[in-house]
Formats: sequence, structure tokens, C-alpha cells
Amino acid sequence: MLGLEVWIVYAVVGAAIVAYASDRWSIEFVSLGVMAALVVVFSALPMLAPTLSAMGLPIGDGFANPEPDVAFLLTGFASPVLFTILALLVIGQGLYQTNALAPVAALAKRVGGKREGLALLFLIVLAGAASGFLNNTPVVVMLLPVFGAMAARLPGGVRPYLIPLSFATILGGTTTLIGSSTNLLVASTAERASGYMLGFFDQTPLALLLIVAALPYVLWALPRALREDTGEGAGFTFRGKQFIAEQVLVAGHPLVGAKAQHGLFTGLKDITVRSVRRGPQLFLPPFDSLELQPGDTVVLAAKRDELVNAYVASAAGSGEDEKRRVLSVHASEAMLAPGSRFVGQSIDVISAYLGAGHRLLGVERRARMPRVALDALRLEAGDVFLLASSDDAFEALRGQRDLLVLEETRSEIGNTARAPVALGLFGLAIALVILGAADLMVATVAAAFAMVATGCLNIRQATRAVDPRIVMMIGTALAMGTALQATGGDTAIASGVVALAADAGPVAILSAFFLVVAILTNILSNNATAVLFTPIALELATDLALPPEPFIMAVILAANCSFATPIGYQTNLLVMGPGHYQFSDYFKAGAPLVFIYWLCFTLLAPWYFGL
Repeated sequence: MLGLEVWIVYAVVGAAIVAYASDRWSIEFVSLGVMAALVVVFSALPMLAPTLSAMGLPIGDGFANPEPDVAFLLTGFASPVLFTILALLVIGQGLYQTNALAPVAALAKRVGGKREGLALLFLIVLAGAASGFLNNTPVVVMLLPVFGAMAARLPGGVRPYLIPLSFATILGGTTTLIGSSTNLLVASTAERASGYMLGFFDQTPLALLLIVAALPYVLWALPRALREDTGEGAGFTFRGKQFIAEQVLVAGHPLVGAKAQHGLFTGLKDITVRSVRRGPQLFLPPFDSLELQPGDTVVLAAKRDELVNAYVASAAGSGEDEKRRVLSVHASEAMLAPGSRFVGQSIDVISAYLGAGHRLLGVERRARMPRVALDALRLEAGDVFLLASSDDAFEALRGQRDLLVLEETRSEIGNTARAPVALGLFGLAIALVILGAADLMVATVAAAFAMVATGCLNIRQATRAVDPRIVMMIGTALAMGTALQATGGDTAIASGVVALAADAGPVAILSAFFLVVAILTNILSNNATAVLFTPIALELATDLALPPEPFIMAVILAANCSFATPIGYQTNLLVMGPGHYQFSDYFKAGAPLVFIYWLCFTLLAPWYFGL
């Protein structure tokens, strides 16, 4: 007979599942409430045990201690796996800030040529492969603009490809121990509960078999279905504004040495040279064989990223103080308001008004792209300025009426010159773990520190990568799993599953267990699902007198089946807006993939594990 404490813990866990799934309250609020409930329960029950027993309410023997110790509930917040996950988030932010995956997009374009659809599918495969070793959230963030630009000329726009991109990164994350935080949590929970150690590549063979079975659906059937279901807004693309900029070239500037061919600077990616002034001489297109030199004043049109990168590169030859200042500012946009006192004025006037806290990088004018020098340009209402601003200077712009700050455009400036360093640090950490030369937590925490120490990202960027929702969710999930173990609730669930399917055999039990976890991971957090079901998996293996590996693998693979809802995984939410998807699109696209994954696991697992 189950004790009262088991039913209370079940109630707390059930309420947590409902609260997380409802999305009515913040993750932090729900997590704090769950932790408070567990602490109160495990503090009060031992003291109330005699009274409750006298009332005929059974209490487990473990709660007879009149001086309860609830510190074990808080150990999840000091778990090595939590620090590993946070370190991986910082490493991923470093790769994102340095734009280290840009060569991947360039490779996809070369492979696909003018066939954008083929290039996008190839890029999806590469993104999935990268997600076996990188946090998949920054992978998707870095590739979203690339997908938008490459899909601009396709009939369905970007819509047929973004859900497959998200699904591919989730699938890729199942292939290694660090591919997903879910995998790390399962490994940590299993090791703490039973001493079972999961290796870096233990899940790789089975995960690859399931991915091979799922790829035809993800790469062929799903894009076709999404293309046929194209609705309003499906042609959405990341157009990317073209800013007019004027730059005086100095030694080391990335444009120095560029040479015109057939009258144009065709070798400059996403940059159009409008005019070049060299002393008293003005050059206009066609430029013949003109080669850009230090001292030239160049008027050009370029997208935001190119201008920001050029701004960062301009500080490369400066002192350390200047480089630190450049990397501590934000890129943002501000629009000249109708009726502003600056309408009709020159760029010099607006630059003087902005002051030393801002650097004007470019101006966007939708109507036309003039070739004149910027100091000859007269400002018009609706002009958009690309600014590099310090925090204080940016805050000072808010509230005044002449310039309207476009809040959603604000982003930190990354040090793209450090991309090789970021890739090298990440590769070194992975190599040390694979070779057994360093513990996973030690390697990832050291690599995260090195990212900051070498300038791949600054402290502010690193701290922003540490999402408090992840800390609270993981710590609370570990506490709920610990509470189930302490009360015997996990044993009771495992025994019940075995009793219900006693005549079906271990294969049917394993299959049913996989399906339950796969369904719940789309409602609850994948991390919470993994932590809650790992102890149950170990109990099932013990009750069936089987090795734990099949059930541990079932938790890892099923908890990553977050395909059927946008709340199932963060990358699903990331692509929802750009792809103009609705909640129902995820169910229609993801439910078949969950079924395919479950069916393939049911067929392959008995052969793979020899059951």
C-alpha cells in the first residue's frame, strides 16, 4: 500500500506538469512554486507522521525522523550536469557572436548552386550533423537569415523548410551525449541513481538508424506537405535592408585591395560600391580596373551585417582599449520621425547631435540609393540610421521625438575575427572529452571561460546566454525526480507498468514506455520528462531483470521527440514566427514523425539490444 507521502508527491508532480503545459505562468514562477511545495511537504510530513498514523493515514518509515533534512531537494542546483549545460550555452553563444558557422552556409550555396531548394535541404542535413556537437538553438538562430535569403525566389518562400530545419537539429541532438541537454540529464540521473555510466557515443548507432528511417519524411515528404499547405505570408523572407555608408579606408580595412572587374567590384559579397573619391578625383561606375587603396573615401550600399563587420574590423589595428570599446557597444536602428527638426539637414548635423556615444554606420533610404557623399545628403522623414551605441547613449535616445528607436533591431556586436578561435576552443573541448583526457564538465566550463578570456564574447554576452528559466527548470526537474525516488514513487509506477503488461513481454513494455515518454515530452518540458522518467526506466529494467541500457536509450530518444507542439522544444518556437506557422502546423507535421520514430524504435530496439 502506498504511503500518503507518495500520493502527495504525485499530486505535486502532476500539478507541475499541468502548470508547465498550460503556459499560463512563467517557468520561473512554476518552478519556484514546485520547489516550495516539495520543501514544505518533506519538512512537515516527518513532524506530522505520528498524528497522521494515528488517524489511519500510512506514512513511510523514512518520514519518521522528527528533524527533517530537505537539503537533498536542492542538490539539483549544484549538479555537474547543470553547469555543463550552462557552459555549453555560453560556448554556443560564443560561436554565434563570432558567426563561426558562416562557412557552413557558404558550402551549402556552393553545393546547391542556383538550385536554392537543394541547397536548403543540404543545409538542413549539415545543421542536423552540427547539432550532435553544438547546442541546436544557436545553430538555428544563425541559419534563419540564411534560409530566408536563399528561399526568396522559391514559390513557397521559407515556410516549407523551417520546421524541417528545427526537426533536423532535434534529431541530430540525439546522436551524442552533449547533443542535447536532455541526454546529459538522463546520463546524470542514471549515474546518480544506479551508477550506470553513459558514454559519449553510446547512443549514436541506434540514433543514426532511427534518423536514417526518419530522413525521407523530414527532407522530402514534409517540405512538400508544407509547400502545398502554403497560406498567407508564406512568401516571407528576411529581405535585409540596404544601408548607404561612407567609409574612409585605412590600412587593414577589409575593402583595401579590392579590385574592380568588368567595371564592378564583383568580389565584394553583399556590398555595392556606389562611388570612390581619391583626392580631388571622383570615380563612378563603371570603375574599369580601379583598385581600392588606403585614403580612398568609398560610398557603398550594404546590408547591416557587412557594415557592422567592417566597423569591428576597423578596430583591429587600434589599441586594446579601442577594441574593447567597439565590442562593448550595440548595433541598433533609429528612424527619423515626420516633423523632426533634422528633416532637410545634413548627416553632419545628426552626427553632432548623437554625440560621442554613437557611431553612425549607415543610412537606409527606401526611395533611392544616391551616389553622392554622405555630407551632401539631405535627410528625409523615414530615413533609418544604423548606429553603434553604448548602453548609456542608447538609453538616452529613448523618449525624445526626433529619432524613433527601433527596439527590436538592437543586437550586440560580435567579434567575427575570433571565429577560428571559437571553433578551435570548442573542438579542443570535444577532443579532450572523446579521448578521455578531461571530464565533460571540466572541459566545457574551461572552454566557456576561454571564450570570454580570448574575446570571442564579453561577460555581458556570456551572462545573457545563461537563461534563468533553464536553471530553474532543470533544478526543479531534478528535485521532482529525487522526491519520487525518496518516496518510492518511481518504483510504484514501474511496478504498475510491469503488472499491466505482464503477459505482453519486455518488448511490448519497452515500446509502450517509449510512446508514453514521447507523448509527454510534447506537453511537458523535454528536460523535465527526461529526469522524471529515468528513475522509472531503471526500475522497469530491474523488475524485468534486464540491463538498463534499452530503457535508458528509450528515455533519451523519446524525450527528444519534441515535434508535435511548438512548446515541445525551443527551436520549434524560434521558427514559428519567421515561417508563419500555427500551433496546428506542428501537430500535423510532428505527430507523423513521432509515430515514425516510435514504430522504428519498436522494430529496431529488440534486434539492437538482443531482447
